[in-house]
Amino acid sequence: MSYKFHQLILNFLILILCLLPFAAIAQENGQIQDHLQDEAGFEPENNIALVIGTAPVHNKNTAKAREDAITSGMVLSVEQVALTLFSPETLSGNFSKFLSILNGHAQDFIENYEVLAELESGSKYFMMIRAAVSKELLQNKLSGFTVSQDDNQVNQEDQNKTKILFLIAEQDLENIAPEYWWGENRNPPAALAEKAMADKMKALGFSIIDHGNGPPDVNVAAAIIFEPDLDNREAVNIGKVLNADISVVGKAIVYKVMDTSDQEVPSFNATLTFRAINLKTGEEITSILETAVKKNADEIQGSKDALQTAAAAGAEKLAAYISKISGSGRDTSGRMELIIKGAGNLGNFVRFRQMLSSAEGVKDIQIHEIKSNQAFISIDFKQSPQKLAETLARQQFELFNIKIDQADDKHLNIELIEK
Repeated sequence: MSYKFHQLILNFLILILCLLPFAAIAQENGQIQDHLQDEAGFEPENNIALVIGTAPVHNKNTAKAREDAITSGMVLSVEQVALTLFSPETLSGNFSKFLSILNGHAQDFIENYEVLAELESGSKYFMMIRAAVSKELLQNKLSGFTVSQDDNQVNQEDQNKTKILFLIAEQDLENIAPEYWWGENRNPPAALAEKAMADKMKALGFSIIDHGNGPPDVNVAAAIIFEPDLDNREAVNIGKVLNADISVVGKAIVYKVMDTSDQEVPSFNATLTFRAINLKTGEEITSILETAVKKNADEIQGSKDALQTAAAAGAEKLAAYISKISGSGRDTSGRMELIIKGAGNLGNFVRFRQMLSSAEGVKDIQIHEIKSNQAFISIDFKQSPQKLAETLARQQFELFNIKIDQADDKHLNIELIEK
């Protein structure tokens, strides 16, 4: 046998010996996820990946090889978790888009990671990594995928949601000019306001369009890359290309309020103005102005808090308005109507809605209106309200209890009571 072959066998045996302790731990615990749970924030859920990243060692630059091996492990981790969200058929059918999303941005989906073992062998560097991947962020980025037949049933509820496209330019303390995703950007803008709005509206039952970073393929692309303030026609064109139902276009700005005393904690004022455009009609359906002021000794955190607070409040108003106008003309005949009190606690309302969507016999949940502390929704439920009430009464929630009153044969009044 040749020297190279002997060296290859030796390297392989060294790698196996390196991994044996971790395999023993996994066997002892019954499953590898038990080994992954620790104080660093890793939970035994399917957003955890255990992978081995590899990278070549060039010119004896071990530090660079180690960094590349970590990057390789991050990519493998995201790919592994992506397969829990979509079937192999769906990923292969959207392979080009999937790779473009991952290219250079795999670390954006990593919540935290830990190096379990590492080994330099010959011209290769091996890195055993466990990583927690943000499934929510990954789902958002892959939301535009064309799904296979196997995934259609899973995504049927999403297809009925109103699709929102955000066109929000943002100006923060570090930038004298607004940043916006449809411009020519080397790196994606921070987009704190947009992300806060998207999170709020997604929690309230809307679908958020993944727009990527860079000029969209529209006939006005050459003009809009220089324009943070888009007009309605441009917003409609972009929204239609990206298959949205509503374009939300506007601007967010945050600035430091001048202190009256050197000893005072500085304040940060965020202002968000935007308008929503119905892409079917091209009409502007509402415009909203929202402000928020936050105090914080840390400039970065203070400005971030102000932007996110204003954005979340604006998104809640927008969601309520869209739900109201879309529900006003909706035929709810043959459907059961629910009035949810206590919906002002968004977290509790989201948990209740998630439970409701998985309840036996419940189909097609539609949110019609959201007020300050009350939501009006309808569901497709063929059995009696009493049967639904019995099903809901059996559910246990950690943070709240539910009180159910039957109004008539088509209505239920439900109250979410915080513990």
